[in-house]
Amino acid sequence: MANPVGAPRQYTAQQMIDDLRVYIDENDNPILEEFLLSVPYCKETMHRHKAESIELANIIKELHCKQEVRTIKRVENGDMPVAWAIFKMKQRQYGWTDKSELEIAAKNTTVLDAMLKQLE
Repeated sequence: MANPVGAPRQYTAQQMIDDLRVYIDENDNPILEEFLLSVPYCKETMHRHKAESIELANIIKELHCKQEVRTIKRVENGDMPVAWAIFKMKQRQYGWTDKSELEIAAKNTTVLDAMLKQLE
């Protein structure tokens, strides 16, 4: 049964930070979802605490940064296909975007503005 509103939380941000620190230090390929399979709390609980704890947010960023560096090194060594690395890095947590799509959208806006002026 879920805790009623106002009930104390079963897990603290500090416990999550400590657990995550051990996991990151012991794994060359840390993946947040894999970590969450080994602990008694869920992703939603961790993200709720993350919103309230800068330290927890920073250690999650560290995990993603380690994963990003590992991906880049694997591509450079030829151990990972470039297409897979690009797909992986475009996931929300890494923040990579497809710049050409943004440029096309900007060009389309200019064309649309010109077409609207012709209709006036």
